[in-house]
Amino acid sequence: MWNPQNTEEAQILPSPAFSPSECVAAQLNALAACDEPWPLHGVRTAYEFGYDIGGLDPSYYFGFRKDLYHFDHFMGIFQNHLPELVGLSRFEILGVEEGLPVEGSSDGDGSTAFSVSVAVYPHQQGRKGVTDPSLPIKFIFHLRRKLVGARKGSLMTEWLEKAIE
Repeated sequence: MWNPQNTEEAQILPSPAFSPSECVAAQLNALAACDEPWPLHGVRTAYEFGYDIGGLDPSYYFGFRKDLYHFDHFMGIFQNHLPELVGLSRFEILGVEEGLPVEGSSDGDGSTAFSVSVAVYPHQQGRKGVTDPSLPIKFIFHLRRKLVGARKGSLMTEWLEKAIE
């Protein structure tokens, strides 16, 4: 039986070389081919790009405080909270804004912040939460550059929001 804890690292990991657009595109491309090369690889990629995921402190990735120290916790919430991103058919980067304060940030470390707006076109009609796959749904990736740790210098998703229009 398949266990998401027993998989290799995601094939694309955060890198200091990624621009804000490249950081978001890497995540969305993986989510578009979510089950390649193994089930939920795209969600695993999003997990690896999470700014404050994996530690014992609560994360703000979904816009609210939540313990995400295990991939299983992240996986379940991601699929239920952001179903439009799992298996999306295509996306467009709408814009990048630099230097915006990131809500939910409490450490005041002065890291560079970016907001990347995207239009996402869901793939499968009938997937939970997807009403019309021909209409785009706007999301905003709030990114921050890590100043310490294994991902030092990389842009990471501090929180991800579904824009209400």
